[in-house]
Amino acid sequence: MYRYIIVRILLMIPTVFGAGALVFFLMRIIPSDICLTRWVDFGTDLSPDTMNFCRQELGLDKPILNQLWEFF
Repeated sequence: MYRYIIVRILLMIPTVFGAGALVFFLMRIIPSDICLTRWVDFGTDLSPDTMNFCRQELGLDKPILNQLWEFF
């Protein structure tokens, strides 16, 4: 009985990381830019500086593995 519980708990760890990685990569393949959507909803003027600031703020200017690390 205890062995079954321990195995289930140990199997939970890769499942959580796998589900998290799946969500992370699915959010990255959405066909729109989150910064563009974010600023258009506010109805503000969209300049390249604003887009760069948004990408820096959300960490989208970093490599994908760094983004994944920060996601977890």
